[in-house]
Amino acid sequence: MNYVQLIQSLSGLILIVYLLLTGLFITWTAYFFSYIVHFERGVIPALTNALMLAVSHPISTAAVAGLHMALFYLSLGQLYLIASVGGSLVAYCGFFYFYQAVQKTIRVQHVRKEAKGEKSY
Repeated sequence: MNYVQLIQSLSGLILIVYLLLTGLFITWTAYFFSYIVHFERGVIPALTNALMLAVSHPISTAAVAGLHMALFYLSLGQLYLIASVGGSLVAYCGFFYFYQAVQKTIRVQHVRKEAKGEKSY
């Protein structure tokens, strides 16, 4: 209820900035959990790498944030959606875009190594 009152009380520009920061935070969190699970790093490097992924890929960040917010909005009235499919869809969408961003980064690093003449295995 407080979230609804907050949205109604904010003006146009402040609401847009709030939604953008919320979307960035949601995506950063999704990328952080994907990074922690799939790479053996500490918490601080995982946080910084997840933030760099979220900031450097704005289209996937917007897609993940939009999907998360849409799923949240659709499941506001039906609590069974959150329990049955909400968590798995959020995790799948977050990991899908995380995997795409990581694969793109690996391809760019591979091309750069080949351009320098280094061998990559």
